[in-house]
Amino acid sequence: MKNEAERQAAVLQALWSDGAPGWHEQAERLAQGLSAYRGNAAATAERALASAYPTVQALLGDEALAVLARQLWQHHPPRVGDLACWGQDLPSWLAALPEVREWPYLPDCARLDWARHTAELALDTAFEPESLALLGQADPALLTLHLRPGLSVLDSDWPVVAIWAAHQGPEPALDKLDAALAEARAETAVVWRT
Repeated sequence: MKNEAERQAAVLQALWSDGAPGWHEQAERLAQGLSAYRGNAAATAERALASAYPTVQALLGDEALAVLARQLWQHHPPRVGDLACWGQDLPSWLAALPEVREWPYLPDCARLDWARHTAELALDTAFEPESLALLGQADPALLTLHLRPGLSVLDSDWPVVAIWAAHQGPEPALDKLDAALAEARAETAVVWRT
């Protein structure tokens, strides 16, 4: 069993690297197989990122998002088997990319997309009304508010809600968005799942 785990780890390492692995006698045949796996991984990464980041995809276009997906897959590979959980590093990745500095709102748009994506995946929890009684029993300054899974608040220096809303239809509604961007209007998004 240990040998199989080591073999699988070596294959995964080979998928993340650019070079062909030197751990197998049939390097040429293995390189062809790894090439097919890499192509499949790149396509899967593109679909996973497009699903999680529709606003970023609308702003940058399919080709640019595909390039970002391949870069992100290489530098921040999945940590778990469920690819719906992969991609959380994109907002910080975008913030560090000099190529997207002309869109300073893009990392916050990615944060909003990720918040919406994770809200859809969040576990259901029951509301505990008795927890509200703590407000009358203890000093509120000593209490900590825990948000329900899937509920998040995003403060942005940019009109991220307006940007998101403008890209919800089949055609972007950019008329109101131009004014909001020109003003650099800050917005706060509250994301939840009903």
